[in-house]
Amino acid sequence: ITGEKARLCVQEQRRIHAAIAVGKSTLNHDNPQLTIRHKSGYNPARIIFSSSKEIPRNTYFFQHRNETRSIVVISGGIPWTISRESGIEYWYTGEADEKVQLTTFLKMAFAQNIPSIFIEGGQIVASKFLENGLVNRLHLFYGQKILGGGKKSFAFKKGMPINNSIILNNTRHQILDGDILVSGTPEIVST
Repeated sequence: ITGEKARLCVQEQRRIHAAIAVGKSTLNHDNPQLTIRHKSGYNPARIIFSSSKEIPRNTYFFQHRNETRSIVVISGGIPWTISRESGIEYWYTGEADEKVQLTTFLKMAFAQNIPSIFIEGGQIVASKFLENGLVNRLHLFYGQKILGGGKKSFAFKKGMPINNSIILNNTRHQILDGDILVSGTPEIVST
């Protein structure tokens, strides 16, 4: 939907982070590469959030699992457990509470030398991190095309009424050949 400059901007975000993450639903529907395509050499770790170890063998993630660090984060199991199988690392957060799961994952990532993660996709995964106050900077791209439908960007479990919503502080706006990038620091506010 967006143009070349916006896509290059996303590639640059991928390049400056230690890992790129999506949910299993995005993996199944889009089969993303989660690589840097505008420069050769370095590719960040690839992370898939899943409820199980089952990763389709026909996905780019599975077929290229040995080319860079490939991680599947699973919400069950024994906390802080990492197993390796067929070139994939399986990280178990072992927690039932969503915020504790995500916080445990972030601590595990830091302990495993992954200091920054670009949560690229998946309405559910992006919403979970945002709703739980675990996003440092949010990037929203608006293409020039107006569609009559489509998927929502976010789906918050708790809902976000106007008096308990997310605002963007320190916003920046950038025009990329007609596409618009709005970025800012999200903050959950209650009035």
